[in-house]
Order: sequence, then C-alpha cells, then structure tokens
Amino acid sequence: MKSLDFGRYVLGGFAFAAMLTGCGGTQPPIGVPGTMSQSRIREVPSSYGDLLYAADISGVIYVLSYPEGQLVEKIEGEPLPGTLCSDTNGDVFVPDGSELLEYAHGGTEPIATLQTENGYGAYGCSVDPTTGNLAVTANHTGSRGPGNVEIFEDARGAPTIYSDSSAFTYYFCGYDDNGDLFVVINGGLVELPQGSSAFTGVLLTKVGAGEVQWDGKYITNDNGSSKVIDRIAVSGSEGKIVGKTILRGPRRPSQSWIYGNTAIAPLGKLSNNVGLFNYPAGRKPYKTIQLGSEARIFGVTVSVGPSR
Repeated sequence: MKSLDFGRYVLGGFAFAAMLTGCGGTQPPIGVPGTMSQSRIREVPSSYGDLLYAADISGVIYVLSYPEGQLVEKIEGEPLPGTLCSDTNGDVFVPDGSELLEYAHGGTEPIATLQTENGYGAYGCSVDPTTGNLAVTANHTGSRGPGNVEIFEDARGAPTIYSDSSAFTYYFCGYDDNGDLFVVINGGLVELPQGSSAFTGVLLTKVGAGEVQWDGKYITNDNGSSKVIDRIAVSGSEGKIVGKTILRGPRRPSQSWIYGNTAIAPLGKLSNNVGLFNYPAGRKPYKTIQLGSEARIFGVTVSVGPSR
C-alpha cells in the first residue's frame, strides 16, 4: 500500500473523546455481530415523509419530521451516538462503540448490527450511492494506536480494512457520486478511489476534523468549531477550496448535514437546538428547531421518505 507522509495528529475535543471512551453498545444486537439481521425488516410508516435524526451525546436520538421539526420518535439508551449517516433508502446508521446500528426509516429498533474489526471505535460513516457499501472511520480505543477505514460491502458482513502506516487518526469520510471515498486523516484530506486498495495522496494538507460530504458539485468539509463548511474542487491529486459557507450562531464542535439546498447543524451554546441554513449561502438559520434545555446534539442526518 502506498505510504503517505501525514505525520501524527492527535484529535482533541469533547465529542471524539466521548465516542471513544463512553460507548457501551448496550442495545441488544440483531443477529450475530458482523452479519446482517436475517429479517432485515424495514419499518416504514406510510405517514412519514423525510425525517431529521439528531443524536444527543447522552444516548438519545431525536427523530423529527423534516423540515417541520416536530418530534416523531425518540430512540433512547446508554450508548453515546455522536455521528450519524444515512443512505438513499432512508436507512440510518449509528456508530456506537465497536458496533454500527442500522435503523429503517422511522424505526426505533435496529434492523442490523455490524461489528468493526478488532473492536475499534467507529466514528464517521458514509454510504456509497453507487454500490450501497458502507464506509466507517475507526480508531483504536485503548492506546490510541493508528486507526483505519473499514468498508462493509452492501452494508453487511465483515469489513475490508484500508489503512496507511504513516496515518494515525481517521475522522470523517464521505463518498461522491462516482463512489470515490474522501477521508480526513491526520488533519488532511485524502481520496480512496472506487475499486482502489490505496489512498491516492494528499488533496489538501489542512482541513477541519468534521463532516465530509458531496453536495452535488463539490466535496465539502465542515469545521464545526469554526462554523465554516468548505467547498472543495478536486482535480487529480489536488484539492482547492473554492467557496465557504458560514453558519452563524454559537456552535460547539459538531457534525453538519447537507440536504439539497439546506445545511443542517446543531446550534446554540450547548447545541440544544438544530438550525436549518440556506446552502450554500449560509449566514443565519432560516429555521431553528428547539429540542429542550437537556439536549446536547452532536450529529445530524436526514432520512429520506418512501415517496423519494
């Protein structure tokens, strides 16, 4: 595998520490760890359209109507789900310690449980729109050794591992519309082209340790602590920031989610609200969803409704 000179980068901030040390995986797994549930039954209430999932670091996931923001369901437990991702079927994936729980659109019980290799702590995730493969960034939970990227074919079974000897911490990852995977490693952005077994190189040497997504034209990178989503044009092995979306309002380190012409992000000094922003214009939210003083939201995603 090609060796890339990333150097060492240690992740700070409350959210990642909580993900690595506090996730207990106490919700009962469905089926054998590392395999799909044999039933894989999807609970799709016909009355549900698009849904907004907002993950609280205390272990609560708020399921809200989108874009109205009305509470539909609550998923509660002791684990600390920090980040979320979803696929084109509306299924939502929740990294939870060494497990990844899959929920059907509107469902409150997991329909499948996947297991990371060697019990690594799952952090960010993304689903390839061309294949249905699920990519997960995972990091060592004990001695803070090197992490890796784990890809589950069709979001099932045991993962294929991708790593580099010079890489240390793996943050968020995101697929583009061609199935190429972009990963924040050691504070830099790299690419794992579809079908490749090696990262191609450093596209940008300094990016935020936040969400990576495809917005329909550009790869995006969110630096939650600085309230900026960068839009990145990629050409060959080079990346260039071509635009910035600024999300105004107090914001702790957190995950954003781009859905069409809207950027969604936790909002408020304690991240107890969720803001909907015009994308890519940004600035002030055009809608604020209040979740109560007890909420501490870190991750958000949109689950598309069956009509989509």
